[in-house]
Amino acid sequence: MAKPNPNPDPSSDRPNVLLIQPDQMGATWMGVYGHPEVQTPRLDAFARQAATFERAYTVSPLCTPARGSLWTGQYPGETGVRRNHDALRGDARTVAHAFNHAGYDTMYLGKWHLSGGGNRGVKPEDRGGFARFYGWEAFHVDHWDGQIWGDDLDTAHTLPGHETDGLTDVALDWLDETRRDRPFFMTINYQAPHAPCSPPDQYADLYRGRELQVRPNVDPRATMRPQYGGETRPEWNTDWRGFVEGYYGEITHLDTAFGRLLDTLDRLGLADRTIVAFTSDHGENAGAFGRFEKHTMNEESIRIPMLIHDPRCHADRGGFRRSDLFSNVDLTPTLLDLCGLPALTTASGVSHAAAVCNGPEVARQHGVSLLAAVCIYDGRMKLETDRTGQTPVRLIDLDTDPYEMNCRLDDPAYEGIAHQLHERLTAWRDAHDPD
Repeated sequence: MAKPNPNPDPSSDRPNVLLIQPDQMGATWMGVYGHPEVQTPRLDAFARQAATFERAYTVSPLCTPARGSLWTGQYPGETGVRRNHDALRGDARTVAHAFNHAGYDTMYLGKWHLSGGGNRGVKPEDRGGFARFYGWEAFHVDHWDGQIWGDDLDTAHTLPGHETDGLTDVALDWLDETRRDRPFFMTINYQAPHAPCSPPDQYADLYRGRELQVRPNVDPRATMRPQYGGETRPEWNTDWRGFVEGYYGEITHLDTAFGRLLDTLDRLGLADRTIVAFTSDHGENAGAFGRFEKHTMNEESIRIPMLIHDPRCHADRGGFRRSDLFSNVDLTPTLLDLCGLPALTTASGVSHAAAVCNGPEVARQHGVSLLAAVCIYDGRMKLETDRTGQTPVRLIDLDTDPYEMNCRLDDPAYEGIAHQLHERLTAWRDAHDPD
């Protein structure tokens, strides 16, 4: 296990960092990003005081590769983490190593999904350098029976009540116990709103029986039939309405948990020296084109929330919305930069620290997401290819077609754009994903 630098620079003036990452919480389905029905009052209020990145994307619409890239600032081809249950290499340099070296107390809570194991605890050597760790390797199939492990890998602890509440309770206890003589980097990684969606009744009841919006690209007749480990889970099967009622309820429940965390920072006098970031590993199709879960290059699947509040630059001017392209491979470089710490030399992501304080945007011309297909986007246009990156299969103009209903590959007016994006994708693959 990584140890903090015993003789760090004086760090009491450096900001704390609190990073919250739910699982499978797409930006499309959040009030912060304009959804007319999903209620997220605490996140809405937070966004009014933070930098809200409207064009943030995951590097992969799948849990493990997205998380490997987040913590390292590297793309999946560089981490070697391309599929669920791939293990992050033991020599990988992560955000935790950088904060440890600077004298921070690094703390990890919740789902890890990077040690290559099953639904059990994570060995210290597989924890990506986090000094304190209380979590689990992969998903639980019941949010009301959350199992969590500390250093004793033979002893599982059951989180009381709903997993979101139980994990939040642990986080609040840790915040109460944090030392005040050095800063902390704490990350809370919720399982919700990943299926099966089973929020407490008070949150599910907000959506049950209501007339819910059906987006133009959603098939309300679609049925969710998820498979894990090659086995179908019939107990998760539900129609579109049954799914979104639960999914929306989980999101609103998470919003309440987020508010509890912010209230605790206020109570402890930590709010004015804690950077708070909220994101997700990937999105959720929720019926788009008849699909559920993630795996696709649809906006519902790859577009993620990215909200960052730095009290040093937002205290007087309030929040703002940014149209800069932000990949989750950029989050580690951004947080290190905001804290005045050196970048990881192994990272390929770029820092958006200036944009967080409403300064100049980063010159990111495009971003890439990949899994069974490859997608390159520039903020307006999105080109999707097959797995090899060689054969274009879809070209979307998001400005005129936000629901992605019309492929422009055969439109002569877009021929030059498609060619340019394909050339950029080829160059990116040569640099970051040669295999």
